[in-house]
Amino acid sequence: MILVPNADGSGRQIPKLLDFGIAKLVEGKRDGDVQTKTDAVLGTPAYMSPEQCRGASKVDGRADVYSLGVMLYEMLGGRRPFVAEGSGAVFGMHMYEEPAPIREHAPHVSDDVAALVHRLLIKDRNLRPTASEVVTLIQKLGESGPAVSAELPKRPWHA
Repeated sequence: MILVPNADGSGRQIPKLLDFGIAKLVEGKRDGDVQTKTDAVLGTPAYMSPEQCRGASKVDGRADVYSLGVMLYEMLGGRRPFVAEGSGAVFGMHMYEEPAPIREHAPHVSDDVAALVHRLLIKDRNLRPTASEVVTLIQKLGESGPAVSAELPKRPWHA
């Protein structure tokens, strides 16, 4: 994730979710021309949406919403929603299994935040919120009070 200037001219920065692992150089191209192949499974398996795992040719911004859900699950719960030994098993989990409720790993998370995380992880991309809807949902969460309890569990990355 990187911060980039907001296009609205406000001077604020917005986060952009990136996966540099999906770009592949095409042999014979010059001047740094980069292409990706449609119908190919590209990405980091732990964070890929079900449609990416299937190699769908029409992947849109809702795949990023799913990946954000995976990241939030991991940041709040201390583990990814799907853990397996091989990429194929992880693909299958993204496509067919529901993650354990986030509150099993993160009881400190509010019901509203847990509901948001699981909404981002909906298998059917047509039922997932858009990125702008996610922003609105997060803003509403910020207005409704604390998203986590005061007692946070210790995580390896906490200072």
